Amino acid sequence: MAWEYHVHTLNTDRIFTSGSFSAPEVITMLNSYGQQGWELVSCFETAGRGGGTITIAFVFKRESRGPASVPPLA
Repeated sequence: MAWEYHVHTLNTDRIFTSGSFSAPEVITMLNSYGQQGWELVSCFETAGRGGGTITIAFVFKRESRGPASVPPLA
């Protein structure tokens, strides 16, 4: 079975308001990808130079729907 992957990033300014986590945007994004056959496999935050989180990256996978578009790794 072959997989394809997608990374979606969200700026933390959009999902953390007034110091609290705002779930509706994240839930909408997750449901949208789920309806397209994507499965969330990981998420992680990226830090800026000052140590503050800048973005959260969501990694999705789904079964490949066609031939691989990238050559295999050696």
